[in-house]
Amino acid sequence: MFQTIRYRLLLSYLAVFTSILGVFAIAVRVAFTHSLTHQLTNRLVALGHSATANAAYNNGQFNLNDIGEDFTNKDLTARHQAIQWFNLQGQLVAQRGKLVIPVPLAINRFVQIHRGNPDVQAVTLPILASEDKHLVGYVRVSQSLKDVDEALQKLDFGLGGGVLMALLLSGIGGIWLTRQAMQPIEESFQRLKQFTADASHELRSPLMAIKSNASVALKYAEGMRPRDTEKFDAI
Repeated sequence: MFQTIRYRLLLSYLAVFTSILGVFAIAVRVAFTHSLTHQLTNRLVALGHSATANAAYNNGQFNLNDIGEDFTNKDLTARHQAIQWFNLQGQLVAQRGKLVIPVPLAINRFVQIHRGNPDVQAVTLPILASEDKHLVGYVRVSQSLKDVDEALQKLDFGLGGGVLMALLLSGIGGIWLTRQAMQPIEESFQRLKQFTADASHELRSPLMAIKSNASVALKYAEGMRPRDTEKFDAI
């Protein structure tokens, strides 16, 4: 009986602890994912501002000759990035790097994420003329989410291993705790059981004697008054 209660206590403890660990792991992963994507978005925004600041716009055309060595195809490809310049109609007019999202320009969307192989995140920024700051086009900067996915995968392995290790240790500790918690109850039950056995033994002998004497008296009831017979029957 107590073994079953002990198992139920242990399972209840582990279920509660598992729920707490699950909520904690999910919260950590959500916060970490938000932080990584936010950092990536900030890097893309900075890269986009640099690309727009160094690109000259003359007679409806972008001059990319002076955008700098950081925006060459080789460097952008090595960093798993790409930059695309679009005119006001959303038509592609120039591109550096190969890792781009294969979807049309979405002017009304600041961040775009394309799920593929690999996953790519893109940020779209407006290009303003340096003279009067009027809109002349758009730049879309994209980068692979491979590094983010690898970081999240490592986090998942770490959280999963940590949760399993915590459950293992808590299970061992839970066995010890349930034994400690049940020990006073088991001792009290044993004392009650012993008391019941002792009381039963102490009461059995006088009760048997009383029963035997009453049975003998009823067996030889010739000289007994009727009222006494009723009393012995009650006994």
